[in-house]
Amino acid sequence: MRMGPFAAGRWAILAVALSLAACSTPAPRVVVRPAAESRDQIVAGSLHWPDARSLPPGAHAEVTLLATGPAGQRLLTQSDAPAEKAPSVFGLWLPAGTLQPGQPYQLLARIVDAAGHVLWALPAPLALDAASATLPLTLSLQRPITIVAGKPAPAAAVRSDQTEMFVAQGDRPSHWRAAILGNGAQRQLRAELDARTDARLYRGVTRKQLANGAVVFTANHGWVSLILTPGTCVQGAYRFPWSAMLEITGATFHGCARGMF
Repeated sequence: MRMGPFAAGRWAILAVALSLAACSTPAPRVVVRPAAESRDQIVAGSLHWPDARSLPPGAHAEVTLLATGPAGQRLLTQSDAPAEKAPSVFGLWLPAGTLQPGQPYQLLARIVDAAGHVLWALPAPLALDAASATLPLTLSLQRPITIVAGKPAPAAAVRSDQTEMFVAQGDRPSHWRAAILGNGAQRQLRAELDARTDARLYRGVTRKQLANGAVVFTANHGWVSLILTPGTCVQGAYRFPWSAMLEITGATFHGCARGMF
């Protein structure tokens, strides 16, 4: 494919920026199409994970950009590139005008092996707007937490393929995170109360919609509850569509939430 001078220059600038973001670490090859026009929009950055060992043969990085809103989620674009070791760089090309100011977007990223098993992933979709999406992004991936039979296992040892229907997180009174996995009779609640304790997994979670629009998830015979209240919730530089309150083991945690409702 032949590139015009503007597209070639844009690609060269992206390569330099990503190289600097990766602290001069040689970056693996990225399989993305070059921008056809200099006015195209690009979402680019690097994926990092703590394991310094090389990934198994056939591993690749999947990065997905979604448009979100009251009507649900819509796939905008996806990149699937070979991955060998951290960091792994990515670039998503979009036609001019795709990202609109004031509209919410989400970015998902994960590393999978040749069989499709998730090795590393973002702990939750990253909320973006048109301005932040076009800045160089540095994404920190974690081991996926999954479900095993019996009592909850330590976070590093648990595996699961159930979809996170929504994620709540906050920093009051500690940095916590909770997720609802699956739907209906298979619905489960996973809670991480701080960085020092293992993840807790609760099965048989019920869902109730209140008249004011709030959604309540309950587990462990009512001793554990997660309450989502509609309305803008600000956390750092990001805005979320729900406020969240987790009540567990006699403690209350406050934060924000996003997800598929």
